[in-house]
Amino acid sequence: TTVSPYANSVQLTGLKPNTNYEWAVIVENQGNASVLSAKGNFKTLCTTDALTFVDYPVSGRATTPYQAYVKWYSTFCSISNSTVRYKIKGTTTWSFISTNSSADSVLLTGLTPGRLYEWRVQSQSQALTSPLSSIGEFCAGPGPAQNMGAVASIDGSNNVSATLSWSSYYDVCPIESAVIRYKETSAL
Repeated sequence: TTVSPYANSVQLTGLKPNTNYEWAVIVENQGNASVLSAKGNFKTLCTTDALTFVDYPVSGRATTPYQAYVKWYSTFCSISNSTVRYKIKGTTTWSFISTNSSADSVLLTGLTPGRLYEWRVQSQSQALTSPLSSIGEFCAGPGPAQNMGAVASIDGSNNVSATLSWSSYYDVCPIESAVIRYKETSAL
């Protein structure tokens, strides 16, 4: 790497995380080069990054939509603990949960249904702390459904039908499927 005139430092980019490097320098003046300096050594810091990976515990989304596992990967050196921060997208207040081990996932509970969440992770190893990961996103299951109405009809062949309408509270997370329950009630 060549630096601009009169410089006495340079920032190297594109380095691999958790990697040992050695370096030396030659300075030049009016076409004359110095002798190669003594070698120096440095080790780059490790990184942690969030995956947009969410798994719903127990037997699936329908049973526990207000909890989610978030998972991350790390190139951080010997993780001793990690802290996950998460919040509803568009809000400013983060909630925090920490692991006291080299875990690479954590269960988030008490989530608001139907809301899109953002999350980040940061890991610690000995006295080092990784930079905050990139932001991951997940939906906290569908919000409660709200009945919007029903319209009964009879067609020309005397077929009786009804069209039911509903919405999901918040409507932020897409509805993948719906189960309709209905039964005959006694006449008024």
